[in-house]
Amino acid sequence: MLKTTKIGNVCDISSGNSIPVKEKESLYKNASDGLPYVATKDIGFDGIINYQNGVRIPIKYSSKFKISKKNSTFVCGEGGSAGKKLHFLPRTATLLINFSQLLQVKKLYQSICTITH
Repeated sequence: MLKTTKIGNVCDISSGNSIPVKEKESLYKNASDGLPYVATKDIGFDGIINYQNGVRIPIKYSSKFKISKKNSTFVCGEGGSAGKKLHFLPRTATLLINFSQLLQVKKLYQSICTITH
């Protein structure tokens, strides 16, 4: 028997961070190490992520950002791409503000939950 419930009952939902332009240019643009910073523009409608966008968050600054864990699901939450861009994240990354992130499906529901769009 199927049961309908709020998505927050089966997933942890969060959104990411935005970076002021001057800060991005001086601290994160062309950084040689750190986590990739994923923005809406970096995910195609085919679900492929461009991790080579020139922005990385060095570990020493990572506490200022929301970190997407490996195996998270990204859903674009606003603008023209809202609900149209969906991606399963195979690695850890930082997250731009206009993505909602469905972290991990709570253990109780892991074997029975699917996300459709």
